[in-house]
Amino acid sequence: MEVNMPTNYWIAQYVSDPFRREPRNVGVFVEHDGAIGARFLAVDGDQVDGRKLRGRVEYLDVYKQWIAFWSEEMKHGSLTEILESSGPHYRVVEGGVVDDVGAGEMPDVVDYLYTLLVTERAAREPLGVQAEDDMTSQSSLAQEVVDVSPIVPC
Repeated sequence: MEVNMPTNYWIAQYVSDPFRREPRNVGVFVEHDGAIGARFLAVDGDQVDGRKLRGRVEYLDVYKQWIAFWSEEMKHGSLTEILESSGPHYRVVEGGVVDDVGAGEMPDVVDYLYTLLVTERAAREPLGVQAEDDMTSQSSLAQEVVDVSPIVPC
């Protein structure tokens, strides 16, 4: 991955109650130099593990449909349809730009942003709480990413 090029990312969110507007992050999309990568909650390969979604997503079948749609659209090499297709319960919002990814490759950046923005670990870290599985899986990219800046409209 070319170090000097900015890497853009977007956050896939699930909103169980559109009136309350309390989104829950369920995935990330990353674009760098025309390449697109993504990672979603409870998805391994092309399988969705419903057990990992308990208490986080209400309708498993609808979640699977969104994952299938997002995955299919990514094959076209563009996020345009994904960004334009947001609905009241599932949406993709602009996340920001990673200005320096060090020597990280696309999967490393996707995994880092997924861990930072989606996993339970992201919610525990500020509190100083670490799960056992988190202690053994430290991302080397965490030390390499220098600046993750949110995009702020002017």
